[in-house]
Amino acid sequence: MRKKLFNFLVINLFLIFFSSPVLSQNTQYSQNIADKLVKIATSDKSISKSDYDDFWNATGIKSREEKINLITILKANYFLIQQYNNILWECAEKSWIDNKIANCQTINANYLKIRNDIFKLLGDEEFKKIDDNFNNIIKISSKRGGSMIKGQTEQPITLEKVQFAKRASQNMLQRVDKILQVDFQ
Repeated sequence: MRKKLFNFLVINLFLIFFSSPVLSQNTQYSQNIADKLVKIATSDKSISKSDYDDFWNATGIKSREEKINLITILKANYFLIQQYNNILWECAEKSWIDNKIANCQTINANYLKIRNDIFKLLGDEEFKKIDDNFNNIIKISSKRGGSMIKGQTEQPITLEKVQFAKRASQNMLQRVDKILQVDFQ
């Protein structure tokens, strides 16, 4: 259940990111890259050279310069997603511990700037989806129960689940960073 829920949230975040105006010029291209990156990011196995090559072959990029350009774009924008995601799980953890909605701005002084930058990156409609998810997770963490996924029955949320998601998020980001390198290491 924990991994399924976390993967649901991660996949939605990736798909929204890859559907953003920054990368949406070629929807099938963006979708293919997103699918490959999500598969690698959420896998339990070590990242192999084959995984790395499969991802970069899917991009169709051959030259080192084009690879550097795509890495720069993805990392610049993805870094915002990473920061926002990290704040989410820190706030969720604090909300669960305190049994009330945490003030995310006191947990991370850059929260409002990051939130505004995410809004600029994604636009109003896509940002609203992410922000609604963010607020829902904080709310149900503070109540220690509720439905993270619309249309599903309420389930208890434990501190263990929140901390698992926090650790898994950090692990996933490390995995993505390993793929977004010019050369496999």
